Amino acid sequence: MSKPLIEDTDYSGVNFNDEILEPGDYENCTFQNCIFSKQDLTDYNFMECEFLNCDMTAVKLDNTGLKSIKFTGCKLLGVRFEVCNPFALAMTFQRCILNLTSFHGMNLKNSSFYTCNLIETDFSEADLSGIIIRDCNLSNALFDRTNLQKADLKKSFNFIIDPEENNIKNAKFSVDSITGLLDKYDIIID
Repeated sequence: MSKPLIEDTDYSGVNFNDEILEPGDYENCTFQNCIFSKQDLTDYNFMECEFLNCDMTAVKLDNTGLKSIKFTGCKLLGVRFEVCNPFALAMTFQRCILNLTSFHGMNLKNSSFYTCNLIETDFSEADLSGIIIRDCNLSNALFDRTNLQKADLKKSFNFIIDPEENNIKNAKFSVDSITGLLDKYDIIID
């Protein structure tokens, strides 16, 4: 049975805990001020969609397609993105709260993060090569065997990245945050 294709539709202020979002393929749709908290979006496909100021706390994304998706001002607490469909995955996050979120083992080359809270977010074993993580709070974010080659982390802060455990070749950091690369050495930078 094929899923319906929903195109060019705007959803505003919908609480999807009260109203069901029809399973299907969504293309060029906008979701503004919607609540998806704890919803199961397994096997949905979103292509060139925008989510504005939505609450997506603990949303379930098993095999969900996220192709050219823009999240702006969204709350995405505890979301496990690593279970998404990896085919053509591309996401941009602006001013989002992504605390306790997991991108474990993902290829995020086509993604970017601007002015986001990424507190206790798991980037272990992920490929972040060439991506932008700019002006983000990375307090207690997990970087373990992460590929950060040519990544741009300018103005991001509160991170601890072990250069011996992660590939940081040609990555860009601001001078103010460089201590996050030296934390394990217990040195004092004044």
